[in-house]
Amino acid sequence: MWKIELFGLTSADPLEKGVWGSKLGAATTFSMGKVNVDLLSALFLPEIAYGSNPADRSLPPYTNNDFAGVLGFAVKADIEIGLYVEATYRLERRALREGSYYGKALEGYEGLEAVLGADYTIPGLDLYLLAEYLFYGPGHVDWGKSLDTLYTTTAWENAPPVDRPALLDLTKKPLPFARHDYVFLMSRYSLRQDMSAGVSCLAGLDDLSALVTVFGEYEAVQGLTLQASLLVPVDRKLFDRSADPGEWGSTSLGFHQMLGLEAKVRF
Repeated sequence: MWKIELFGLTSADPLEKGVWGSKLGAATTFSMGKVNVDLLSALFLPEIAYGSNPADRSLPPYTNNDFAGVLGFAVKADIEIGLYVEATYRLERRALREGSYYGKALEGYEGLEAVLGADYTIPGLDLYLLAEYLFYGPGHVDWGKSLDTLYTTTAWENAPPVDRPALLDLTKKPLPFARHDYVFLMSRYSLRQDMSAGVSCLAGLDDLSALVTVFGEYEAVQGLTLQASLLVPVDRKLFDRSADPGEWGSTSLGFHQMLGLEAKVRF
């Protein structure tokens, strides 16, 4: 009914011999009827020696040389539908000290990552539905700005995808999302016990772009699952060539359609 954990993680850098880059924290999980609650608190030590200059070790300028604290929680309620909310907030002393968040003015929301979601399985139909909203504070591209801010030149649009990494602004930390507001929708239908099919959509609300995926899964034999998927990027530039590229559009992702085939083996 109630679990408490204390944890410590060493640096992810195998060459780091000291304590720098380590993480210390505590977490607890408890239930109240059909509601499950998780709480988390952690201290992130500097990735390199406290106060040192990343340039002295030929490291990127976004390498954190100060302490950071993280607070988080997750609440899930299993009622007629599944409802959940999760959030973490990372407070960096470096950002407070410099008054900026890795090159841009500090607004306060940069440390926040939060998800609000709901899922439901329609009885008798074997149809699973999922909807999630994500707010991603660390994203480099603020509202109303173009993806050009991620690159050193606006010529990235016309450059082959393989050449674009050389045009990235290396002062910006690589992140999984570029902007702030996202929605994920998915429906999956079980055709029979060993076969399912569905469609999903990852949409960026800030620039009205989306990555639509149609997928199918078949368990050929026990432990062997075959998967097929078709990915289609969509953005405003698809319909208006003068529009800015969207994060999930073909210009940014580098493909118009992508077919994926995959086999998973479980031992």
